[in-house]
Amino acid sequence: MHTEREKLRRIVWMRRNIKHAIPIVMYVILYVFCVTMGVVSTMPETHAFEVGSVSDADIVASKDVVDEYSTNLLREEAKQKVAPIYDIHEEVTQQVEQDIIEVFSAFEQIRQKAQSLYVSANPMEVAPNFAAVNWEDFFKTNAAVLTDGVKIPEYITEQNLYTVASMSASQLEKLRQETVESTRNVLVGGLMEEEVAGAVEDIRAQFVENEDFSIEEASLAHNVVQNTLKANRQYNQFETEKAKEEAAAAVEEVTYKKGQNIVREGELISEAQLQLIKQLGLLDESSNRMTRWFSGASIMAAVFAAGVIFAITVDRSLYENKKIMMQIVTMTVLIVLVALVCRRIDQRVCPVFIVSILAAVVLERNTAIFYGVFASFVVAFVMAPQDAMFFDEQVLRQLTAGVLGSVTSVLLLKTKQKRSEYIIAGLAAGALSALMYMSYGVLNGFGLRDHFAAVCYALASGLVSGFMTVGILPIWETMFSVVTPSKLLELTDPSRPLLRKLMVEAPGTYHHSIMVANLAEAGAEAVGADALLTRVAAYYHDVGKLEDPLMFKENQINIPNPHDQMKPKESALIIRKHVRDGMRLVAQSGLPQKAIEIISQHHGDSVVGYFYYMAKQQGEVDEKDFRYPGKKPQTKEAGVLMMADITEAAIRAKKAASAPDLREQIAQLIKSKYDEGEFDECPLTRRDLNLIIDAFTAIFVGQRHERILYPQDKEKEANKGNA
Repeated sequence: MHTEREKLRRIVWMRRNIKHAIPIVMYVILYVFCVTMGVVSTMPETHAFEVGSVSDADIVASKDVVDEYSTNLLREEAKQKVAPIYDIHEEVTQQVEQDIIEVFSAFEQIRQKAQSLYVSANPMEVAPNFAAVNWEDFFKTNAAVLTDGVKIPEYITEQNLYTVASMSASQLEKLRQETVESTRNVLVGGLMEEEVAGAVEDIRAQFVENEDFSIEEASLAHNVVQNTLKANRQYNQFETEKAKEEAAAAVEEVTYKKGQNIVREGELISEAQLQLIKQLGLLDESSNRMTRWFSGASIMAAVFAAGVIFAITVDRSLYENKKIMMQIVTMTVLIVLVALVCRRIDQRVCPVFIVSILAAVVLERNTAIFYGVFASFVVAFVMAPQDAMFFDEQVLRQLTAGVLGSVTSVLLLKTKQKRSEYIIAGLAAGALSALMYMSYGVLNGFGLRDHFAAVCYALASGLVSGFMTVGILPIWETMFSVVTPSKLLELTDPSRPLLRKLMVEAPGTYHHSIMVANLAEAGAEAVGADALLTRVAAYYHDVGKLEDPLMFKENQINIPNPHDQMKPKESALIIRKHVRDGMRLVAQSGLPQKAIEIISQHHGDSVVGYFYYMAKQQGEVDEKDFRYPGKKPQTKEAGVLMMADITEAAIRAKKAASAPDLREQIAQLIKSKYDEGEFDECPLTRRDLNLIIDAFTAIFVGQRHERILYPQDKEKEANKGNA
C-alpha cells in the first residue's frame, strides 16, 4: 500500500515537472536558434594573415574605425619627444651656503686660538711667521686646548686644522668667499644627485689651478665642498608624465572610414595593417568568434529574459497554454527565417510586421504589443549588417521602425473581422517606418533617390506584411485550431450546411437563434466580451434540436404538441438532450472549442422549469431528472448567451406594451437566473448586468419600430372599425 502511494506520488511529481519543463525546453531551443541565426548571419569573412604575407584580396574597413596601433605609435613618439621636467630647490642652495659659512666661522676661531697659543708660547718672537710654523709639532702638546669649545665637523682632518692655523685672516676669508661662490655657481643651474661627485671634482680642480691658494688650502676647500655640497635639482615625475600625456592627447587619431582600403590585393601586410585587421575582427582567430558568440548570446539573453518576466507577471498563458506557446515559437522561427531572406534583399526591409499583425489576431492585445516589441529586437539582431551584430546605426533604425510599426499595427486591429483591416494595419506600420527612415536620411544627407528608395521599402514592408498575414491566417487556423475573426465570420454564413439544415428543418429554432445572436452580440459588446464569438455560439446554440425539431414549441406550426401525450420526465429528457446533441453536431461541423464550451453552458445546470413544475403537481420528483447536464456559465460570453436565450423566448411570448415595461421584464428574467446562482462562476458584475439589460432593451425596441400604413391597409383598418 505504502509502495503504491509512493509510486503514485512520483508519477504525479513527474507529470507536474514535465508539464513545466516542456515550455522551458522549447524557449531554450528557440533562444539557441535565434542566437545561432543572428551570430552566423553577421559573422564577418575572416582571413589568415601574418606580417610580411601577401594579401590575396582587397581588405576594406567594415565600419568607421580608429587605427589604434598606428595611433599608439604616434602617441609614444610624441611622449618620447617631451623633455624631462625638474624642480630646483632654492632652500638646498641656501642650506649648503649656510653650512660652508658655519664651517669657516669655526675655522676662524681655530685660527685665532692657534696663533694666540703660539704667541703665548713664544713671547720673545716678534712678528712670527705663522705660515712657517710646524703646527703638527706644536699641536702635540696643545691640540686639546685648540679644539676645546669649538664645534668642528667630523670630516675635518688634523691636516686641515694645521692649514687653518697657518693662514692669515684675510686669506681664510678669501678662501671662504671663493668656496661659497664656487658652490653657488654650481647650484644656481640645478644639480642632480648623480652630478654631485663631478661638481665636487670640478671645484677641486678650480682651487688647485688657482695660484692664490696653496695645495693645502685647495685641499681644505675641497674637503668642505665635498661634505656640504648637495643636489638641489630633482626629477618631477608627475609634471613630466602630465606633459607626456598632453603631448599624446594632441596627436590626431589615425582613422579609417567604412569602405576605405586597408590592404590591397598583392600588397605585403605590415604590422600596423595586421593589427587593424585584427581590431576589426577580420583575422581568422577563435577569440574573435568566441567574442561574437558571447555578445550575441548576451543580447538575446536580455531580450528573452524580458519575455520570461512578461510571461510570469502578465500573461501566464505564454507557458501554461501549449497552443499559445507553440504559436509563439512558430511565429518567432518564421520571422527569423523571413528576416534572413530580407537581409539579402535590403537592410531597409522590415518583415517584423508580419508576425505583429498575426499576433494581434491570435493573442490578447497586451501580449500582442509586447510580442511585437520582442520580435522587433529579434529581427533587428538577425538583420544587422555583417560585422556590426547589434550595436550599429542601421540596427537602431531597423529596431525603432519595427517597434513603432508593430505597436501601431496591433492597436489598429480592433474588430479583426475584415481582411482590409490587416492591409490597413500593415500600411500604417509601413508609413511610420517610412517616416523613421526619412528622418534618418535627412540627418545623414541622403539624396532624393535614397529617400525615395527608403520610403518604398518601408511602405512595401507594411503592405506585403498585411497581404501575407491574410494568406497565412487560413493555414494558421488549420495548424493550431485557432479561432480567428475571419474563421468566425465564415461560420456565420447562412449557407453553412448545419445552419442551412437548421433553417429548413427547424425554421422556428433558426429564427429564434438569429434573434438570440443579435441580442448576444449587443450584450457582449456592452460588457467588453468577444462579440463575434458570442454571435457564432448563438447561431449554433440550439442545433441539437435538429435531432427531433417537432418536440420544440417554436417548430410546431399547425400541429398538436407531442408533449401533451408524454410524461413530464420524458419531455424533460428530450428537452435536456438537445444540449448534448448540439455539442456533438457543432463539433462535427468544425466549430472552435471556445464556441462549443459556450454552447454547452448556455443553459448551465438550470431546471427545465415548465415540465419540472408539471411533475411536481403530479407528485414527488427527483430534481436531477430535470436539470441540464452543463456547467454554469464560466465566461462572459456564456453568461450573455444564457441571458439572450431566456430573454428572447420570454419577451416574444409576453410582448410588453412599452419600453419601460420591456426593460422591467428583461431585468426580472435576468434577475431570476441571477438568484438561482447561474452566474456565480461567471465574471459578470452587477454593472455588467445592467449594461446587458440596456443593450437587450434597445434591440427589442428597435425591432418594434412603426411603419406607415398603405392606402389599402387604411381601408381595411376602417372596415374593421365599422364592423
